[in-house]
Amino acid sequence: MNSIRGSLEVTPELLSSLADVLAMTSPKISYLAGDGSDRSYYRVADASGLGKAVLMYLSESDAKLLAFGRYDWTHIRKTFDSARLPVPQILAKMPEKRLLIIEDCGDETLEMAVRNAPTAHERIASYQTPLEHIAQMLQISPQLNEVWSSRSFDYEKLHFELMFFTEHYVVGFMKKAGLSEIDFAALMADCSSLAQWLASKSKYLTHRDYHSRNILVDKGRYTLIDFQDARVGSASYDMVSLIFDPYVTLSLKERQTLLEQGLQIVGTHSETARLDLLESWKPSALQRLIKALGSFAYLTQVKNRGDYLSYAPRTVSLLRQLSIEDARWPFLSGRFLECVESHLSALDSNG
Repeated sequence: MNSIRGSLEVTPELLSSLADVLAMTSPKISYLAGDGSDRSYYRVADASGLGKAVLMYLSESDAKLLAFGRYDWTHIRKTFDSARLPVPQILAKMPEKRLLIIEDCGDETLEMAVRNAPTAHERIASYQTPLEHIAQMLQISPQLNEVWSSRSFDYEKLHFELMFFTEHYVVGFMKKAGLSEIDFAALMADCSSLAQWLASKSKYLTHRDYHSRNILVDKGRYTLIDFQDARVGSASYDMVSLIFDPYVTLSLKERQTLLEQGLQIVGTHSETARLDLLESWKPSALQRLIKALGSFAYLTQVKNRGDYLSYAPRTVSLLRQLSIEDARWPFLSGRFLECVESHLSALDSNG
């Protein structure tokens, strides 16, 4: 018996079971690097290296949900699949071994495809299918029996994410640098106002984490992954997650072009959705990017998953470039961002 990174124990019994379930000869297992997820992923291939599948190694609680047919990932996969959105196929369920075996959709992410594109035209072209997928998702109507329909970006969820940012970034990372008690109170009030406004716009299906690392690109197919937290949200949530993604290097002009194209694509499906997106994209971008900063601090300082805080300068730069100031949450969208930028500049100056 040996243990591969990610804590999956590879035993002769497991290899034998996989050989039977997947009709493989002498299967071999290798670890796949993940992102911020608590799940672990592995590739299993046969002796020739041709037959491949991906093992999702689940927590004990998720494995129990899978056994009873209540694992969210499988239900939301079915929703997306029914809407003809490309998602990995399920090859086998092995809850007793904490495994869900799915189709191998390759290694290349949209992030890699954009990085390798030599021209702005090709980078923008890489986003056309993902933008179309957003338009398709916005056409899926909530259903009472759907998992995602029962949860939303309501005030509690949005406010929780903003408080998560405050806890891990403002307090944990910045140590409230440059903020007086009056400033901090203004920040709290603006977070509440932003959450309340965005909650009133939640009426569409959102992937919830639709960025360049959660889209796999293989032979022209763009596959959606990591969609288990899908919920009701604003028309703009997935759009700003994709276009203003700190993981990719794009110029502001390229991002603005993508936003214009996204609005146009959505409008060909629904004028109502286009108008909702147009109204809400700046507040959504503010909330989403601030939430990302909180996640970067948490993954770096609490979970020790790597230097996610290296993406903070690009994230803050995006917020500043978008002219996102808003009188409804003036401190959060104005002077507070100056404080965040100043803190990063001071860190950079001090090495």
